[in-house]
Amino acid sequence: MPSIAREEWDMVSLCPLNQLRRCWYYEFTREFVRQGNSVPQSAHVILPREFAELLKDAKWLEEHSFLLAIDLRPKLETAEHLQPPPGVLEWLTRYSHTSSVRLSLDEPPKDVTPLVIDWDESNSELAKSFRNLIEEIRPRQPDRVRGENLPEKYKADLKALGVFRLLAAGYTCFKAIEYTASERNKAGETEDSKPLFMQKTEWTNAKKRAELIIENWSG
Repeated sequence: MPSIAREEWDMVSLCPLNQLRRCWYYEFTREFVRQGNSVPQSAHVILPREFAELLKDAKWLEEHSFLLAIDLRPKLETAEHLQPPPGVLEWLTRYSHTSSVRLSLDEPPKDVTPLVIDWDESNSELAKSFRNLIEEIRPRQPDRVRGENLPEKYKADLKALGVFRLLAAGYTCFKAIEYTASERNKAGETEDSKPLFMQKTEWTNAKKRAELIIENWSG
């Protein structure tokens, strides 16, 4: 059986918690590209611009895990989004982290379209207009469940991606159970010395989960 670098399948154990969302986005974008697709435009918005150079080189992206990328280029780990000018859109800057409509701290994409808002209309009429606009332009159905714990979602998704990669490399579920437990044991991490999953059905379900995410990937 081929030996697969641990950072390819055990991102949950190895990735720092403060990098979890970025790792999740990078790794699924990477796998999406590995399946023969182009880098989605959303990647240039969601990931800080320090990643832009990597996103232009599909082969480099395919061959370098998130953890390897930040090891080779430490600046990526501390890369931050651009900050808005002081005093501009103060309300959004202050409250956007709690709102479904957030202030983008990235450079705007090329297809930004300015909107004219008729402030003489009532709040209910404006809300209706925005609701109609959202229904028209929404690129996909929401994947967030009310009250969902996003860090736990990212962990579950990344575990599923690890399963997907191991099985795609030719491991059976039983061989993958042995291999992942063995590799974690070698690292001497007693808390993480268990396999990714214990039961065959868990491996099968995780693979299906990853396949569905990759199939519908847009970030």
